[in-house]
Amino acid sequence: MPIPDNTRHTTAKAGSGFWAEFKAGLVFFATRNLHAAPKLYGLLGMALGAGAIVGALLATRVVLRIGMVNAVWATVGTAGLLIVAYSRQTSIWAAILVIFLASLPIAMVNTAIEPLLVQVTPRAMLGRVISVITPVMSAVQLSSTILFGWLISTVMLHFHADVGGLHLGPIDTIFSVTGLLFVAAAVYAYLMLPRDGVVAAAESPDEAEPAAV
Repeated sequence: MPIPDNTRHTTAKAGSGFWAEFKAGLVFFATRNLHAAPKLYGLLGMALGAGAIVGALLATRVVLRIGMVNAVWATVGTAGLLIVAYSRQTSIWAAILVIFLASLPIAMVNTAIEPLLVQVTPRAMLGRVISVITPVMSAVQLSSTILFGWLISTVMLHFHADVGGLHLGPIDTIFSVTGLLFVAAAVYAYLMLPRDGVVAAAESPDEAEPAAV
């Protein structure tokens, strides 16, 4: 199945999804961990948006080159590692570069997942699957943003720890856990998705062409 060139759609979706909860902590991370003036927060948003645009423009070529299945786990895993790297930054200039690089694979994820979803879902069920996935994603985005706000203002408010010589604070810990969850999802996708290609879903009996009489 050919992969559609949906770079514009991917760019739009890259502004939601994961970034819904990630953006909620950017301003706090910039002032507390990066020790940057609040006016410099816009540079992080600029780098994030620029990375999403570049990633969306390159997404179709990358997916066509390495395949849909490999693109799913590779982009998610790469994004997770870069998010962990971002959580350890203490300079805003280094953070700008890392967040730009992290937004590249995030923008590519949808270009791999959407064609994969269409290919493996029976046509008769495609509308129902999408109608369920879309509100679930919106609910998860909203819930994760609320959860971040609750954690940072209650449970993680005074959290500080030292692990292996690294000092962990509340915001960078949440970002690190988020990145590790991305890596775990990538490992799960690598193990569960077929390595030798994706088999298209069989048509339901209702969709089968009537036999010639």
